[in-house]
Amino acid sequence: MPGFIGKILISLSFFITTLSLMFYFVAAQKDSERHLKVGNWLFAIKGVLILVASGILLDLLITHQFQYYYVFNYTSLDLDLKYLISAFYGGQEGSFLLWILFSWLAGFSLMKWTRAPYKAPVMFFLALTQFFLLTMVLGWKLDGISIGASPFRTIAEEMPNAPFIQANPDFVPADGSGLNDLLKSPWMMIHPPILFLGFASMTIPYAFAMAALWKQKYNEWVAPALPWTLAANLALLIAIFLGAYWEGIGVRRLKGRAREGQKRAPGDLGFDPLGLLPDKDAPERRKRMLEQELTHGRTAMLAIVGFAIQEFLTKVPVVEETPQFFVPPEGVEQAFFPHVGENFFLRKDVEAEFYLFELVGEILKGFLPTVPH
Repeated sequence: MPGFIGKILISLSFFITTLSLMFYFVAAQKDSERHLKVGNWLFAIKGVLILVASGILLDLLITHQFQYYYVFNYTSLDLDLKYLISAFYGGQEGSFLLWILFSWLAGFSLMKWTRAPYKAPVMFFLALTQFFLLTMVLGWKLDGISIGASPFRTIAEEMPNAPFIQANPDFVPADGSGLNDLLKSPWMMIHPPILFLGFASMTIPYAFAMAALWKQKYNEWVAPALPWTLAANLALLIAIFLGAYWEGIGVRRLKGRAREGQKRAPGDLGFDPLGLLPDKDAPERRKRMLEQELTHGRTAMLAIVGFAIQEFLTKVPVVEETPQFFVPPEGVEQAFFPHVGENFFLRKDVEAEFYLFELVGEILKGFLPTVPH
């Protein structure tokens, strides 16, 4: 019964989000304050439903309801309460719910502090991101096509053809699989929430940028989006360093187990849908690729810090230091974008950091509806 209620709440949230998108769209098109208020109310109600659904999932985790696949997969009887709570975002479905909740809370700040003409289009694109996130936890099956995976699906729904389910459809395991050993750490209570706080905050600059393209106001969006951009990058930077420290702890733990005869590569959870990782019959090549993945991934994550340090020290934006990467040579634009007016490419009043942004706006002008200024 709790699982059924959770599914209903998520489905209602999806429908309400769709409805709020319609009201925000009309509000942006017609500068209608009435439609904006209705959209805001729907946005708030959607978040309350997700909050209640998250509370139900948390209760299922804490009370060991192993008939639910998510509970069975990420908890066990021997887990401490702190790990039972952190198991909420131990899987993909719970992580998406946490992301939606953080994004919902950020939406209230946007409702209060965002000014016209950005308020309605910004809320539209924020709701649009939540629309896509909700599709990841719907768990609908339409003509054999699955739309997302519900955190409230049962083991019988997940594995209907399993012999033990066919023999006993009401089968309930005595215990769960438990959290991955690498996740049994106090950092599990800290790192993922900070990471998803950064993800949620990063959707706000995206919403402002898309609103600016829609409104064809290419410069004014930077100031209100900048605090969110800084906050998001700070949260993600903290998450990167915490994750690196946490990984170091996990590697040391696994090395200790390896000395005891338990061999397992850190972070190797078997996820390789494209089959890129060499087979175990080529151990040297496999080891080299694993090392390259860790090295290149960490290097790419930390490289973004260089942009911030460079701009802080030189007081010159990176795009102005390397305009050749942002302002294409003369004639290239007309070759690739012949439908964009030639006069646009002859303009000299466009600053380097806004050139690419305005170019995208010109290209999309025919696809996005024009909103009165």
